[in-house]
Amino acid sequence: MHGLPAAAAHAAAHIARRVDRVQLVAVRRDGVDREDDALRAAGRTHNARAQLVRRERGSAAHIRILHQLREADEREAESDRSEVLGAGIEK
Repeated sequence: MHGLPAAAAHAAAHIARRVDRVQLVAVRRDGVDREDDALRAAGRTHNARAQLVRRERGSAAHIRILHQLREADEREAESDRSEVLGAGIEK
């Protein structure tokens, strides 16, 4: 597994972890125990993204998708950090 296939596999695994975490954070934020629903939703989102990556593998669109996902991931991480800092100040 080298090059773009390896990058796609790595990106798909990373997306799955991020989507699961983001979905579960949303559940905790609501204060409602909907973990099963969140995990199912995360799985569907991950599957749709993984299918898109597989379909576009090796193309310019595939590379663009990976860049967009990385940028979205960076924005989410920054947002998470801001929320954690904000929560610490409020307490």
